Amino acid sequence: MDAIIRLREMGFWVRVEGDKIKVRWTGPGNAPDAAPLLDALRKRKAEALAILRGEVRPARPWTWAGPDPDNSGQFIAWREGEFDHLIGRGETQLDACLSLWDAEETLERARR
Repeated sequence: MDAIIRLREMGFWVRVEGDKIKVRWTGPGNAPDAAPLLDALRKRKAEALAILRGEVRPARPWTWAGPDPDNSGQFIAWREGEFDHLIGRGETQLDACLSLWDAEETLERARR
């Protein structure tokens, strides 16, 4: 669910306590306006609870792959969102995507 990811990227703490979703500002200074994201959580509370409890994984954005401008004959893969700083590389578009997905899984495992 995009609202959870975006709230966390902004600096909010988002957790489940019982049947409630708790959102708290953890960044410096005053919290930015998050009203639209909080409304999205309220409207899709059941889905948000399931994601936060680990019962389902949120859908990932599309992975894009194309020719690597720095390496002739190679491909790079990227996607927008939580791991937009990662890039996968490979000899084919599929290899580049697999490289990216492996890197994402490694980061997710390290967070747990």
